[in-house]
Amino acid sequence: MWLRQDIPAERLLLKVQVYSGLRIDSKGRPERIPPAEWARLRARLAAVEPLPIDPSPGLTALVQGWRPVSSSPAPALPGNAVPPKIAQVPAVNPPAAVRTLHDAAAAGDVAAVRRFLAQGTPVNSKGQEEASPLHRAAGAGHVSVIDALLSAGADVDPQDLAGATPLHYAARSGKDEACRRLLSRGAKVESGTKRGETPLMWAAESGHTTVMEFLLANGADPASRDELAQTPLHKAVAQGRTRAIELLLSEGVDVEAVDKSGAAPLLTASLWNQPLAAGILLKAGAKPSSSNNGIVGLSLQESSGTIRVVEAFLGMPAEKAGIKAGDLIIAVDDQSTEGLSLSDVCRLLRGPPGQKVAVAVHRPGISPKQWFTVVRQAAVSFSATPASASVAADKAGVKWVHIPGGSFMMGSDSGPPEERPAHRVSVGFFEMAKTEVTNKQYRACVAAGACTPAGSQSRCKSASSVDDQPVVCVDWNQAASFAMWVGGRLPSETEWEYAARSAGEDWRYPWGNEVPTCDRAAMNNDSRGCGRNETWPVCSKTAGNTQQGLCDMVGNVWEWTQDWYHDSYEGAPTDGSLWESPESPARVCRSGSWDGDATRMRATTRSKKAPGFGDSHIGIRVAR
Repeated sequence: MWLRQDIPAERLLLKVQVYSGLRIDSKGRPERIPPAEWARLRARLAAVEPLPIDPSPGLTALVQGWRPVSSSPAPALPGNAVPPKIAQVPAVNPPAAVRTLHDAAAAGDVAAVRRFLAQGTPVNSKGQEEASPLHRAAGAGHVSVIDALLSAGADVDPQDLAGATPLHYAARSGKDEACRRLLSRGAKVESGTKRGETPLMWAAESGHTTVMEFLLANGADPASRDELAQTPLHKAVAQGRTRAIELLLSEGVDVEAVDKSGAAPLLTASLWNQPLAAGILLKAGAKPSSSNNGIVGLSLQESSGTIRVVEAFLGMPAEKAGIKAGDLIIAVDDQSTEGLSLSDVCRLLRGPPGQKVAVAVHRPGISPKQWFTVVRQAAVSFSATPASASVAADKAGVKWVHIPGGSFMMGSDSGPPEERPAHRVSVGFFEMAKTEVTNKQYRACVAAGACTPAGSQSRCKSASSVDDQPVVCVDWNQAASFAMWVGGRLPSETEWEYAARSAGEDWRYPWGNEVPTCDRAAMNNDSRGCGRNETWPVCSKTAGNTQQGLCDMVGNVWEWTQDWYHDSYEGAPTDGSLWESPESPARVCRSGSWDGDATRMRATTRSKKAPGFGDSHIGIRVAR
C-alpha cells in the first residue's frame, strides 16, 4: 500500500518524531529522542493542531494526515525522481519517555508518574541497574517528582546494584535542590555504596562544590574513606577538581592521608596527570615523594584473596612490559602474594626509579604463571610540575586575567531553544587568558612537542599563519593539549559565559547592551571580518573588551569549551562545574567568529562541533 501525506513536510516530520519518539542521527540511523526534547516537540505540535490522544503506556497512535491511496504498485515518476521513503506502518508506539515509571521520573513528568502509580506500578520498582524511580528523579534533579514519589511511600534510601542511593545520584549530577529535599525527608548523608563511597565522594569526584558545601553542612565527613581507604580528597585530585580540592582543604582534611596502596593525594595527582591539583596540594603543605617513589602504573583491586589488575595505564612501565587488565598478581620478585593485602603488594611494587621488579601473573584461561620484568618509573616531580607549566606559559606569552567568583543568570529565555531556560549559576574564581591563543603561541607548543600542528583539516587552506592572529583549524583535542601545556585547561561553558558577561553582568554583550559594531568585534558587518575576510590580530577591538580586560570574547574566532553540547539547559549544573554527562557527539563552542553577523555576537550564543572538527573559524582560549 502506498501512502501520501496532505500536510506540510515540516509538520509531518514533527508528527513522526512525536509519535515515534525517534529521530535520525547524522549517520542516518534512528535514535531515541531525549525525554526533555520530546516534551518540547510535543508542545510544538500541540500548538498547531489538537493531539488525537494522550500518548500513554499501552496506547498506539495513528499519525493523522496519512491516508491510503491504493494497493497498486507505485506509479511511475518522471525523469530520475525517487519516491519518498515513507513509513509503511501508520500506527506507532508512544515515545519511550512515558512507557515506564522510571522514564517518567527521569523526564520530570509528574502527571505521568502519578498516572503510573494510580495504575498500580510499585513505587519502589527496580529498573536498569536495580535503580528505583527515585534514583532517576534525583539524578535528573526533578524535585516535584521526588515529592510525588516520597508522598506515595517510596523508600528514601533504596540502593541500586552498586549500593548507591538517590542521594548519591543527586550528588554526582550536582542537583543541590534534590539533595536538600532528600535530606529533609530523612536520607542518610553518610550512606555508602558497596565500595564504601559516600555521596560527598561522588560530589567531589564530579566537582560539584555547591552540593559538597550542603552535604558538609549536614554532617558529611570530609575525611571518610572507602574500601580502598581513599578519601574525598583523593577523588577530587584524581579528576583535577580544583575548587573541590580547595573546599576540602578548607575543612582541614589530612593532605598526607594515604590509601591502601600507600598513595597520598599528591601521588594520586601524579598518577592521574593533574599538575594544577598538585600545585594546590603543595601550597597546602604536601610533601613530595621520597626517592622510593618509582611506580609501575597499575590500578589493582583486592578480591576474594587475590590481587587483580583493574587497569595497566597506557604508556606506563607495566603496560609496556605486557601486563594486562584482568591479570592476577601472584608474585613480586621472589615473594608470593598469597595472604598479602593490597597495600602490601603495592609496597612491593614500588621502589627506586630505574630499578627492575619481576612480576608474576596468572592470566585466567591462558597462562597459569607468566613472569614480566618491569622497570620502575619515577613519579612526576611535583615540585617542578607547577613551575614547568609556568615556564611554558611564560614562553608562550600567555597573560592571565583574574575573574572573581559570583553568581549570574546564564542563558536567555528570549534566545533560541539551545539558550533556554535562563538559570542561576554560581561560579568560583578562576583565571582566563586575556587573548585567544595566537599562531605564535601555538607554534611554541608544537616546537616543544606538546601539540600537533594546526591546519591539517581540509577546510583550512585559507587559514592565516600571521604570528599575532588567532590560531585556527585546531580540533578540541589539540586545544586541550595546548591548555595542558601551559598549566591550564579549557574553560567550562559556564565560566566562558560568566567571563564574557564581564563577571556575570546582566548584559547582552561583553561591553553592555549597545549593538555590536566593527569597533567592538571582528565580525561579518556588511563584509566578512569587517572587511578583512579573515581573522584580525588579537585585541584589535579593545572597545569590546570586558570590564576585566578580556579581548575578543565575541567575534574573531569561535572558542572551544570543555563541556559536551546539550540542546538546552534543562538539567544543567548550577555550580559552575562541567556538564560532562551524558556525553554527546559534540563539544560546545562559544564567541562567534569573523564570519558571523551581529546576531551571533551575543554572550549567550552557542555552537556545537564534533571534537575532531576544525576550520578557519575555530580557535582556543584557555583558563585555569
